[in-house]
Amino acid sequence: MCLSVLKRFVGYPLIYLLLLSLISACSHNPFNKTSKLQWLLDNQRYDEAIALYPTLKEEQQASFNLQQMTTDRDTFIATSLKESRRELGKQQWLNAEAILETGLSKTPESHALKTELAVLQQRMSRLEADYLSHIQLLIAQQYIERQPLDEKWQRVTQNRLPYQHTSLSTQQRRNALANILGSRGLDLLATNTTEAKRYLNAANTLAEEPNEAWELAINSLQQKKANNAIKAQKKQQKIRELAFSDLQKNFQQHFKNNDYLKAQKSLKHGSKVAKTSAEKSWINNQQRILNSAIQEKIDASIKRGQISYSKGQIDQAISIWKQAQTLDPNNRQLKESLERAYKFKQTYESLK
Repeated sequence: MCLSVLKRFVGYPLIYLLLLSLISACSHNPFNKTSKLQWLLDNQRYDEAIALYPTLKEEQQASFNLQQMTTDRDTFIATSLKESRRELGKQQWLNAEAILETGLSKTPESHALKTELAVLQQRMSRLEADYLSHIQLLIAQQYIERQPLDEKWQRVTQNRLPYQHTSLSTQQRRNALANILGSRGLDLLATNTTEAKRYLNAANTLAEEPNEAWELAINSLQQKKANNAIKAQKKQQKIRELAFSDLQKNFQQHFKNNDYLKAQKSLKHGSKVAKTSAEKSWINNQQRILNSAIQEKIDASIKRGQISYSKGQIDQAISIWKQAQTLDPNNRQLKESLERAYKFKQTYESLK
């Protein structure tokens, strides 16, 4: 009936074209498996695509590359991990979580994304717990400072704490808060002794009666601090002794090589390092020996210079005296000898 009506109004050519269009549309059904697989790949839903691939006929599978799908999936997972860690580096916790959740929605079988998300959420839970503990500590500090009680409860509008109950007396609230802070302090003993001490001290201040466990923990922290200070002092002492020993060896080596300038520097550094009376006595003795050796060398240099000067070897005499002057820049005899030599040289050159 419909076909006859179409023949009457539109004719055979148009009917033929309509039939061809209908057949073509059926052959490209958007809901068939190949189209669905392509849609999954376009939307990066790799796990579903890989699961669908084996259900396709061989001629349909030929249009896709299973190995490429797997490679694209691995790349997508790696990119998601990289982007989430970049956000973590900026402390954008929620952004990192959203990236991982989006990645898992497309690759729900990814063990790497599942693990990363679980670790992140656990870390965020710890941060939240630390934040609540920080609020508790602030409240404790306000208690210690004897600020009005009601103002403290108004500051915490969410995640109400177990000790916040209107039927509790002020001291009962203090004791409840002290127990929370004391427990937190004991938990921190192994990881953060500074924070542990703050919590325990706050708990002890708030508590109606002294708590033996908290006091023992505080005493152990103080003893540990004292022991660490003693160890550090001993270590520093050992380092200082080794440094002084090295300076002694350096001095003896330089003195043996008649390098009195370097020997003098070693003694100068040694005097700064020396702490014991024996070390200071050694410095003084070596300084006297060195001074005597320097004076002998200067006296010998003065005589050698005078011999050269008497022979008319003025430049050589100047060289000898200048070298000796490096050992004692303030030696008056060397200064006078050099002035006389320079003056003679100047006069001689002016007569040429």
